[in-house]
Amino acid sequence: MAKIVAKQLPGHRELIYYYQHSYRVKIHPGAEGKGPGSGPSQVKTESVYLGTADQVRDRCRAGFAPQKVQAKAFGWVMTVLHMIDSLGLVDAVNQYVPKRQQGLSPGVYIALGVLAQLCAPDKSWRSFGPWLQKTVVPEHWALPAHLLDAQNFWDHWDLLCPEATMPQTTDDAPILDTDTVFQVEEAVWETVQDRYQLRLDDVLYDATNCFTFFQPHTPASVAQTGHNKAGRHDHRQIGLALAATRQDGLPLLSLVYQGNCHDAKLFPESMTRLIDRITQLNRGTHHLVVICDRGNNSQKNFQDLILSSASDPAAAGERLRVDVIGGLVASQHRDLLQKPLTAYAETHGTLKVWHGKRVVYGLPATVVMTYHAGLAQKQRQSFDRQVQQAGDRLRAYGSQRTRGSLEARQARLESLRKTLRGGRYWTVTVEDSGQLVLRANRAARTLRYREHGKRLLFTTDLTLTVPEILDAYNHDKSRVEDDFRTLKAADLIRIQPIRHGTDSKIRVYALICVMALLVLKLLGRTARDAGLTMSPTVLKTELEDIQQIYLEMSTTTIQRVLTTQSTIQQQLFTVFDLNRYAPQNSAAVPLHLANG
Repeated sequence: MAKIVAKQLPGHRELIYYYQHSYRVKIHPGAEGKGPGSGPSQVKTESVYLGTADQVRDRCRAGFAPQKVQAKAFGWVMTVLHMIDSLGLVDAVNQYVPKRQQGLSPGVYIALGVLAQLCAPDKSWRSFGPWLQKTVVPEHWALPAHLLDAQNFWDHWDLLCPEATMPQTTDDAPILDTDTVFQVEEAVWETVQDRYQLRLDDVLYDATNCFTFFQPHTPASVAQTGHNKAGRHDHRQIGLALAATRQDGLPLLSLVYQGNCHDAKLFPESMTRLIDRITQLNRGTHHLVVICDRGNNSQKNFQDLILSSASDPAAAGERLRVDVIGGLVASQHRDLLQKPLTAYAETHGTLKVWHGKRVVYGLPATVVMTYHAGLAQKQRQSFDRQVQQAGDRLRAYGSQRTRGSLEARQARLESLRKTLRGGRYWTVTVEDSGQLVLRANRAARTLRYREHGKRLLFTTDLTLTVPEILDAYNHDKSRVEDDFRTLKAADLIRIQPIRHGTDSKIRVYALICVMALLVLKLLGRTARDAGLTMSPTVLKTELEDIQQIYLEMSTTTIQRVLTTQSTIQQQLFTVFDLNRYAPQNSAAVPLHLANG
């Protein structure tokens, strides 16, 4: 029996309150029971000091302090997992990859890989499991900690792309041809199309490379040395090509290829895969316009792509008609670049524009030439600096290398001049006196000045207007370049440096990174549709600030609350429907990913 007792202690004017609990205990430790004959017992009283009435009141108002406080990641991880679940990624993988007899399914490991790239890109696969325990994910997914070690990830990746079945890439076959990966991408995109109904008649295409820290003995055949876009030319690299939607830049198709393969050589296989993907996802698309850069230019590439799509009139209603919007190399169209500015009859924003019909790579095309004064000034400054540096280099070389005959010195200087970027704008002569004479090639410089600030574009779709061509190439094409920057950003996905040393692991890792990019892009689109336009970094930062706090009030009682949210965070909380996972919602909907 328990009660509150008031006592008047000597020397205290106020009553003092105690909590008292009376109970019986057996005198002999081995005795049990309560009835007659169960052994003698005695009454004991537990007395707990509570304090004066004012002190009891203050304690009741203040509440009781928790014994332990712990914070776990909530906002960003649950937003990412919700989008992964919405895309049906787990089912898309499990549809084509058989589940092992025990443990989690391959689809769960791929989904967790996407989570890792978006939420913990700085963590290795060995440290991902311990990191995951610091989030609320284990509460919503039944994830045994012992199944989250790196070896389990790699074993399930091998089910997706078995190393024994991976073909070695060669110069003649530079692409890692893995049908399962393409099937998984396509299954995910079926869901994307069902949900968003995206237009697939305009597609952006580009390629990049990702450096590695591989040693020469690392077996990956796809990793080769080449011109690296991050300046790591001495490292082996992996090629990655992306086809993305013009709307929002969502990655529609990914290809992994040898790091030393030229973009133009990759283009035919990429277009074949892209046309197959568009055909499978067809939602009324009969005309495809591919927007690509100059690196893919080839007469054979474009003629094979465009003429073959229109060569069978009987199948015209079933197959895609394909056109291209691209850029032209200035050196191949000097006559156009020499046109005076008075010939530019139109304007488009800050651009002066000339356009006309022309045969390009054996195909009828609309050619658009633009001039921008600010670009011309920057190019001229850069050009003058290159020419000046070339002249300084020639003078220094000529003054240092004075031995040998005049003919030998002249030959050495000519050889050096041809290797310098600005060397062609100088003439160099060694006179009979041995003096070096440099003369500016003013005619060549004048011709080059006329080319500054100008850009050449073309399209084989003769129905497009000049503004449509300029918007597609000058504005929208940058979305696929933004995709590559997002993939390589250290705080977002961090695809490089690639550390997986076999072709199969590299291909699955690339799929995970591309799926992470798709998730991130769709999250940005969802926020933007709700009127919250922000960069991926800001979106991630805002949601990362929403954490779940665990207040351990006793050994048997734990209270869960979310951190205080700013106005933007409250809006994001609503947009991404995070309340379904919040602790105060007893009817939270689980993702059911642990069951595969």
